[in-house]
This record gives sequence, structure tokens and C-alpha cells, in this order.
Amino acid sequence: MNYVAFAEPTGHTVNQTFYLEVLRRLRSNVRQNRPDLGQSGDWFIHHDNAAAHTAISVRQFLAKNGRVPLSRKKTREELSDISKEDFKKCFEQWKYRWNKCISCSG
Repeated sequence: MNYVAFAEPTGHTVNQTFYLEVLRRLRSNVRQNRPDLGQSGDWFIHHDNAAAHTAISVRQFLAKNGRVPLSRKKTREELSDISKEDFKKCFEQWKYRWNKCISCSG
């Protein structure tokens, strides 16, 4: 699984216009740098319920581009099946990958 993180400039307000631009850049970068994922559609966007993320224009963009977020209820149900040991292992692997990205300036 691949992870991409975007950080907004300090002091910048994240509104639906800004978030749509981030999503457009992300889609373009996936298509350009990972054509296998771009063609298969086998990638996901994870975001919270912030107003910019749930705006109608954002939901329409995601639906138009096949990126409909998973239902939070369904996600919670799937996560409840994971043992504490497996979750801890996954979390430690995530921290390792995150630190590796930071050390590579990526």
C-alpha cells in the first residue's frame, strides 16, 4: 500500500477550492507517476469529515473520478475484526514507513 500526504502552507485555510486543487494534483500525479494504479483505480483517498472534504463540489469530483470514500460505519466494522496485536504491528510498520519517507525528504 502506498501513502501520500499533503500539507498546506502555514496559515493557509483549507477550503473546498483549495482541497479540490489538491485532489486534482493528486489524481494527475498518480496517473503520471503510478500509471498502474491510475489505470486500475486501485488506490484510495482517506480524509475526515472536515467541511472542505465533504463539500458538494468535492463529493461530485470524487464520484466523477471513481474515488467515493468508504462509509465510516463500514470502515469501523472492518477495523473491529483486527486483533490488538495485528493493529499494533500495522501501526509500527506505518511509523517505520512514515519515518523512511521523512528521511528521504519524500
